[in-house]
Amino acid sequence: MLKKMVEEYKEIKGKMIEAQKEYGNHHHIVKEYQNQMDGLYVRYFGVSKTEIR
Repeated sequence: MLKKMVEEYKEIKGKMIEAQKEYGNHHHIVKEYQNQMDGLYVRYFGVSKTEIR
């Protein structure tokens, strides 16, 4: 299960970094990848990434 989560994280993070380079941090595509990252945290940990901080 952890391996699957890490693979999903790497895939989303990689796409988000590429979108940030191409569009900047505030583009809606970057925000969508951030939402996907939060969704990943909720699925595996029960809380969003912003709640963990």
